Amino acid sequence: MTSNAFDSEDWVDRRAAALRALANVQEPYLQVYWKRRPRTRVIVNGKDNTPFPLDDLRMVYFDARHSRRFGTESEHAPLSTALDRTRHALLSHPELERVAVKPFPACHFLHGCADAAIAIARTHDLRPEEVEEVTALVPEETIATICE
Repeated sequence: MTSNAFDSEDWVDRRAAALRALANVQEPYLQVYWKRRPRTRVIVNGKDNTPFPLDDLRMVYFDARHSRRFGTESEHAPLSTALDRTRHALLSHPELERVAVKPFPACHFLHGCADAAIAIARTHDLRPEEVEEVTALVPEETIATICE
């Protein structure tokens, strides 16, 4: 008789291995991103105390996730593979079947607009200070939820 019991130690090991691999693979993509968009370093007593580049990683991951659409699929293949392995390792935990991911800190009705805005900004290499106004067309029945 075989057991389908969840092995939490194995899950932690697989997740840790996937995250280590992702950390190694993402570094060159961050370096390329920072060449296009220089970041400010915080140096205190000769030590780099620059905050973790979470927003930069989001943009690098977005590029990898949408690389087929941007025509950069082969360029992003190593990062896409590492992200897929990490995602698979994380989602293999049985409790996560009951969890939903909220990609943006906003009402879920706005997530499509946010994805579109990111795609437009990346396609046209726009910086936030270059945008004066954004108009988003949303279904009328969502306005009360979005605007309140």
